[in-house]
Amino acid sequence: SPGYCLQDLAGEVYYGILDIRSQNMEEFEERFYRKPYETEYTGQVMACEKRKEGYGIVLDDTVFYPEGGGQPGDTGTIDGVRVLDTVRENGVIVHVCEKPLAVGSTVKAVIDWDRRLRHMQEHSGEHIVSGLVHQLYGYDNVGFHMGETVQIDFDGVTSEEEMYEIEKKANALIYQNVPVRTWIPDADVLASLSYRSKKELKGKVRIVTIPGADQCACCGTHVSHTGEIGMIRILSLVKHKNGMRVNMLAGEDCYDFTSEVLRENSQISHLLSAPVTKTYEAVERCEKEKAEALVKSNCWMEKYVRALCEQGEGLFVLKEEGMDRLAMRKAAGIALEQGRHTAVILNQEKDNKVSYLVMSDEKKLGSMVKGWNEALQGRGGGKDDMVQGSFQAEMDEIEKVLREALQ
Repeated sequence: SPGYCLQDLAGEVYYGILDIRSQNMEEFEERFYRKPYETEYTGQVMACEKRKEGYGIVLDDTVFYPEGGGQPGDTGTIDGVRVLDTVRENGVIVHVCEKPLAVGSTVKAVIDWDRRLRHMQEHSGEHIVSGLVHQLYGYDNVGFHMGETVQIDFDGVTSEEEMYEIEKKANALIYQNVPVRTWIPDADVLASLSYRSKKELKGKVRIVTIPGADQCACCGTHVSHTGEIGMIRILSLVKHKNGMRVNMLAGEDCYDFTSEVLRENSQISHLLSAPVTKTYEAVERCEKEKAEALVKSNCWMEKYVRALCEQGEGLFVLKEEGMDRLAMRKAAGIALEQGRHTAVILNQEKDNKVSYLVMSDEKKLGSMVKGWNEALQGRGGGKDDMVQGSFQAEMDEIEKVLREALQ
């Protein structure tokens, strides 16, 4: 394509934004690998191409990491223009920007460092967890994704207790603050090196080594020492395909999550009048008390309905507030047991909505409910012996319509 050319570090010249090749890319480390803590770069715009999601910008060099290996691409700004994503296309790093930039202009590129650091912490944390799982249980990491949490798929299954032991060992390694080494070994060294990899690799291979935890082929960015990760927390593990899927957090994301959990638990402990370390026991106690109260409530409700049934004959109508569907059905069933052939239970809810349940052993309710819904702005249905749903109308109006239809 006319208008620009790009000369790489090997001295070769390539043309076209999507045709620039870096066939010798594996022979040298790119800037974001060599200087992973560099947040700014002043350079030249080599290409600008309109695309569906914005503009694809190519610089002569970059500190922006392109999406790859499960790690999202960097965001930030170039001369104040937002960079929405960074991708590698045909060996070329393309910054997806909101607005165009003039080819040949000198610009200042700034990455969103907080986001990048979180990715470095998470990616390094994932290596520790995956490496320890491989060491202790021999399972391989067969899938990896960084989003709201770090998601890892393993080809084997551990117990929760075993995974929490992994978490404990991972955090102990963080406290030791061991160095994280990223390097490209010579061919003879690589041939004798034991390292994890999802697939067989040829040529130059970038290795991440964390003493005591992991040695793995990886194209991501990482912290320089494990202490920078801060902490690791295993959130969940579930069976997935023939193995398990682990969700975890590391670094600032882990701190933010645990802080929010503590705040929530503190509020719960206040409501339950229990220490923050005893909220589970307090909730268990509440659940037990709730179950006991429900039994007593049902007992009183049954006595109440039986007493009302003794006061009249024919259609039974009960208008209440705060009843759930189970209680409404139970009340209607008691009324039929007491000899009332048709029972209407109406429960007042919010926003002028009334839930209804009608039960009968003599009326064909299924053929009536459509007309009720049309007259009372309702929705619901059922069979001939029982219908239920809700009306958007006044309680008195609902009672009038149903009495006229059922008496």
